[in-house]
Amino acid sequence: MGGWGSGRREYATTPTVGQCDQLSSDDISDFTESAGLEGTVWWGEKDDPHIRIAVESKGCSSITDRPNRLRLRYHTKDVSTGEVAKEYDYHVGLDYTECHFGGYRVWFNCPDCSQRVGKLYMPPGGYRFSCRECLSLGYHTSRTSGDDMKQAELRYKRAFAKADKNNRRPHPGGVTRPPEKPKGMHESTFEELRADVIEAQCRWDSAMVEKEKKLLSRLSG
Repeated sequence: MGGWGSGRREYATTPTVGQCDQLSSDDISDFTESAGLEGTVWWGEKDDPHIRIAVESKGCSSITDRPNRLRLRYHTKDVSTGEVAKEYDYHVGLDYTECHFGGYRVWFNCPDCSQRVGKLYMPPGGYRFSCRECLSLGYHTSRTSGDDMKQAELRYKRAFAKADKNNRRPHPGGVTRPPEKPKGMHESTFEELRADVIEAQCRWDSAMVEKEKKLLSRLSG
């Protein structure tokens, strides 16, 4: 499969899993011990979350005596006024499998297809969670196959995130502050990671030069 401009367009135009907010079954394990438990799941800083979801476990599974569904409640805001634009309130089914060493593994039942999944996704511009298959989400790695620039960009972003204390993933073509050493990381380890960032930047620069050469060649031909 090629880059964004090649291959099957239905895959190339849908978001990737990395572009979506993700709700993992691990995130809600504390609410599945018994029915009636409530709490909050969020992304980003607690004081200024990107999205906050009120979670409430409901019902009871006859097999495990654990809740058989979650109630998700959250709202969106008007970007200009900051006022609540729309509220969402719906249920997501739960399923369980017994672990070899005791206890249970919790799963979601996708709200759209009921398939048992470990993660649900909310794509950019979307406001309901669903599974990867229902949303036709792709993986960034598969979309960069055969595209040197995309592969170099992905390598740079991953290397930068490992070396940076804030896990930033800037674009190699932008002006960005250098990686900042994470607290507790050995200096030698940080230097190795920073070297990876520099190498990845060089690869992206080389790929950009080659792309420009090919473009000029086509224009002149």
